Amino acid sequence: MAKIYVLIDPRTEEIRYVGKTSAKLSRRLSQHTRARAHNRHDAWVTCLRERDLRPHIELVQEVPDDFWQEAERYWIAYYRSIGCNLVNGTDGGEGAPKGIKLTPEHCAKISASGRGRKHRAFSRTTLTLMSAAQRRRYENPTERENASARAKARFNDSTERAKMSAAAKRRYENPIKQQERAS
Repeated sequence: MAKIYVLIDPRTEEIRYVGKTSAKLSRRLSQHTRARAHNRHDAWVTCLRERDLRPHIELVQEVPDDFWQEAERYWIAYYRSIGCNLVNGTDGGEGAPKGIKLTPEHCAKISASGRGRKHRAFSRTTLTLMSAAQRRRYENPTERENASARAKARFNDSTERAKMSAAAKRRYENPIKQQERAS
């Protein structure tokens, strides 16, 4: 069974997001609160997190897995129709944001907005702890040798090299070509 849920702003008690999960609601809420701001609903949750707040999560409907897309679209349309200011980026039913088609201008604007920005999702203490853990990871010579061997094996595998090359080329490809390929 799939669960259709809403996230509620704890400051205003307003419904701000409609989503779907097959996991426990507490786990899905935890995933939302750990996410970095890649889209509008993540940015809203990040804003709450910076104020030491968490959204509330409530189950709206349980549906068979085959019908979750219709149910999610219905609830998004319903809440929008009654005036809820939802942060959903689409009308629902897509799963991940693959249903969104961005223009090259929009891609350039998003890219420009992130340049020079400092990482805000973690505190200075958390970043320091993460850095220390990463350094400790290779203190053990055996672990360092194993990591090196895995990297060399991956690089020496011709199919892996071809994948890395294609990914690097796409990264620097003209945004118009990327849009054409996505269409």
